[in-house]
Amino acid sequence: MYHRFIVLCFLAFLFVCGAFAQADSLNVRHHWTLDGRTGYNLAMADDTTLWFVEPGTDNLIEVDASNPDAIDTNFYDMDSLMYRVLGIVNDSMLLVGYGQNIRTINIRANPPSLVSSYQSSHLVGGLYLRDSMLVSRDRAYPDSCLAFFNVSDPTNIDTFATGINATIYADIWGDRLPYYMSFAARDSILYLIVDKDYGWSGDPYEYCWPANFISIFNISDYSNPVFDTTYPGYMGWFTAEPVQDCPSIVVDSFLYVGMNHDECAAVCYDISDPTQLSYLGLVGSYFEGVGCMAYQNGYLYAGTRIYNISSSPTGDSLVGFMYDGYFSKNEVVNGRYIYRLSSNFDILDFYEYLQVYEPSQRQPQYEHQFYLSPNPANKYSYIRFNEPVIGEIEIYNIRGQKMMQRSVVSQNLFYPLDLSEYSPGLYLVSVRVDIKRFVGKLLVIG
Repeated sequence: MYHRFIVLCFLAFLFVCGAFAQADSLNVRHHWTLDGRTGYNLAMADDTTLWFVEPGTDNLIEVDASNPDAIDTNFYDMDSLMYRVLGIVNDSMLLVGYGQNIRTINIRANPPSLVSSYQSSHLVGGLYLRDSMLVSRDRAYPDSCLAFFNVSDPTNIDTFATGINATIYADIWGDRLPYYMSFAARDSILYLIVDKDYGWSGDPYEYCWPANFISIFNISDYSNPVFDTTYPGYMGWFTAEPVQDCPSIVVDSFLYVGMNHDECAAVCYDISDPTQLSYLGLVGSYFEGVGCMAYQNGYLYAGTRIYNISSSPTGDSLVGFMYDGYFSKNEVVNGRYIYRLSSNFDILDFYEYLQVYEPSQRQPQYEHQFYLSPNPANKYSYIRFNEPVIGEIEIYNIRGQKMMQRSVVSQNLFYPLDLSEYSPGLYLVSVRVDIKRFVGKLLVIG
């Protein structure tokens, strides 16, 4: 009895002092298995309707997410091959790409109808859509060139400009623009971001030096985009070929570039003067694939992790991560919900997460040495350490009863937890390393 009293006092002290201020996994409101289907790029209309295509097929998929607890799905055979969603124009026309073709689908029709198909020798499926401008690598001029298209009338697409020079750093990556690239824009300035190795020989065991290269364009006149310069940005290190996606986003006067090398989530640049970039620093302190970037209400979404940048544009301000941390290029952030598409379709409730988990004074996650994923969990979860651990794991229920005690020697940074015999509820996971003890919350949902 005395021992139980001591445990309860210890746990109460941790709650009061905010010792559980680690970053927790977001609450999954809906999880839909796609039965082998997947897609590239989500597009949202009316704040509740999501569209994507099944690559290399005729299938257009509509997701009604107005009720996140019970989504409705419709499948349409468009009798026309599609590869990826490019975006929505005028809130009524969905643009999809396949090779040198752009197809326009009227999503206001019932059922959606194929309106037009545009083909261009300059088009490579399309890369970036902003208002009435679509930007693509230029197939006809592959040597570091871009093509711009006018899609203000999706039924009659025009070519704005072709063969637009994209960079003066062709000697770094060869003659052609790499496949991995992204765009971001602020006012009349367009940024093309490429993350590429610098002087890598091809040896997979060699340390190579990947770097950002950011080309700047003036697009005040869409029909006449003008290449300005290329800024050589942050240079890191990696032990394998670092040609990766480099998603990017502009937030106020800052440009964030997602990293897939080094132990950070993103690189931040000051673009107060949009043509004179200034490196500010790194966001995050953990390497994990960053497939997409988004922002709203002071929070930066970088791949599977979420950072509070309301008080500082850089630094390790991790506040949450998306459950089961899979790499995804397809996310839409809208209001309180995050919609993710990979081999599954998930809706995550971020605002509910903030109300429950984020205290006013949050400590960085890695002061706790570990996190739990998935969390909430069903039959299993994993303790994920940020370094090899020799110690002891204990699990308590909310009444202070010890459910498990086990010594652990973790070399692979992952330790499985079998929850099949646990009743639904909140549990406390304690990890003792030497004389230090770290505690986290685990919600079992049955």
